[in-house]
Amino acid sequence: TKDAVVRRAIDLMPGDLWNDDEIDESKRQIQRTGLFKNEPMRPLRLTPRFPADRPDEADLRVELEEDSTGTLNFQVGFSSSDGIFIQAGFGERNFNAQGFFAGLLDGDVSREWRGAGQSLNLGVQWSKDTTSADLNWTNPHLMDGPYALTLGYSYVNSRRRAWEERRSIPTISVGRYFLNNDLRLNLSYSYTGLDVTNPKIDAPNDALFGAGKYFHNAVTFGQSYDRLDNPRAPTRGYQANASETYSGDPLSGSSEWWSYTLKGDHFLPLIEGEQGGVTYFHVNARWTQIRTLGDSSAVPFYQRYYGGGPSPRHRGFESDQLSPKEINALGNEAYSGGTTDALFSGEISVPVQDSNEGIRLSVFTDWGNVWGPGEQMKVSDMRTAVGFGIRFPIMIPVALDFAWLLDARDGESKSQIQFTLGQFRY
Repeated sequence: TKDAVVRRAIDLMPGDLWNDDEIDESKRQIQRTGLFKNEPMRPLRLTPRFPADRPDEADLRVELEEDSTGTLNFQVGFSSSDGIFIQAGFGERNFNAQGFFAGLLDGDVSREWRGAGQSLNLGVQWSKDTTSADLNWTNPHLMDGPYALTLGYSYVNSRRRAWEERRSIPTISVGRYFLNNDLRLNLSYSYTGLDVTNPKIDAPNDALFGAGKYFHNAVTFGQSYDRLDNPRAPTRGYQANASETYSGDPLSGSSEWWSYTLKGDHFLPLIEGEQGGVTYFHVNARWTQIRTLGDSSAVPFYQRYYGGGPSPRHRGFESDQLSPKEINALGNEAYSGGTTDALFSGEISVPVQDSNEGIRLSVFTDWGNVWGPGEQMKVSDMRTAVGFGIRFPIMIPVALDFAWLLDARDGESKSQIQFTLGQFRY
């Protein structure tokens, strides 16, 4: 790791008066990079040294040990929702784009492509219903300053719903940090190219006759306040996020709409092991809505919300099966999608090993629903599921949950097995 990655996280500068509070804050900032270990047996330390020839001064010594930051995986498996799947991926949380391209020019990238604290993720996945590919690069501190830059691209060919769709989405995002990097304001632009084909007989009415090509230009303004103790495996602290997306004049698109999302997480540590590993209680809440603008009469079927599936979705339902329903023009029952989605989750997570990044067991409850346009939202509409699960170590990014729907209705399964492949998201 380059020296600048650590220095930019330290509150004290040469010449400043010693301040223990700023030392504690510096330790927190270094820890939140997610690049260094901080466990009882391998703690991160910031300590003073007092040179004999400078009695009125102290040197600040930072003692740390790099954590594993790279992942490379190829996996073949089976899940109840996807059947047989294949996934391959590469991730590096300590990437150095400048060094990588300089190494390409020199013909040797073996040394300089790591160490700058940037993140790079590439992944491809195939199953009988989905083919996807993602590429994402983030520099959290451009020129070691308070600005962040993210470039991304994703491609999805999905047959999960009652039609087939292909989405191609390039994205660029610029962010600015405030308040010791806790507050981040973000402005993003994305272009979505969408091709809808092969609507099924149980598709909603607008999808039955909606095959064709669509596109959207959208801008998103995001705000986040992050006080989590670790970006990869948090055990204490809280995080609040909000985002507002606009797709309308003067931006061109197949329809006009706006949406907003509110999301919050809180981690409460309960028991901390002597060798490491924290048992914690995690509460998560999410609320998202989409509405039309201008001459658009209804939210397009491909933009509406479908709940259900692995966390952070409602685990009491199969993927995309939590949705308002309608009888379509062919007389079949169809999942029509919603314009408001709310979900609240609570989970107790227990480490099996003496590590926060090892195997964990959890018990959870999910409580939420999806409402269609014009539907009145009621607390009595919220659907409840309870269950337990297992999280495998971060280097084997697999999560398995067993959920039971407490208020199952006619035609709904009372139990679900939810399988997540890839980095588990909280």
